[in-house]
Amino acid sequence: MNSHIWYHKTRSDDGKFKEGYTFEKHVHSELDPDAVILVNNLCDQANCKVVVSSTWRIGRTIEELQAVLNERGATFDIIDKTIITEEEVRGVEIQKWWGDYGDDYNNYVIFDDDSDMMIDQYHNFFQIDGYCGVTPTITYKAERFLNTWERKI
Repeated sequence: MNSHIWYHKTRSDDGKFKEGYTFEKHVHSELDPDAVILVNNLCDQANCKVVVSSTWRIGRTIEELQAVLNERGATFDIIDKTIITEEEVRGVEIQKWWGDYGDDYNNYVIFDDDSDMMIDQYHNFFQIDGYCGVTPTITYKAERFLNTWERKI
């Protein structure tokens, strides 16, 4: 839920916050409030929860992640975060989580700006452009994927 566009909108060339964009918590400021709204809408429309696999999960509890996102306007629930393994790619971490807990859920989507997913995850993978971040198009496609899959059961 961050992007180069958001970063450049809020920072000057020296990396300091522009006037009107100073936030108390640095990680809070990295989150584009428009992207948070898009994910809120996706979670509402597809009745889904969030598992965080982003690198900013490192050193934070689920409760801390939820608090940071709530401060930025999130209304969705974070139910877990993937286990961090330095030797494995993000797709393996997600696959391990899904292997442990996937029976409790019908389907999932992955949003990431990296492409280090497993081959069998590509139909669930919606690659985010790091330049513009989460977009209405991506969340629309994810919502259609989740809700269409639900009707097939």
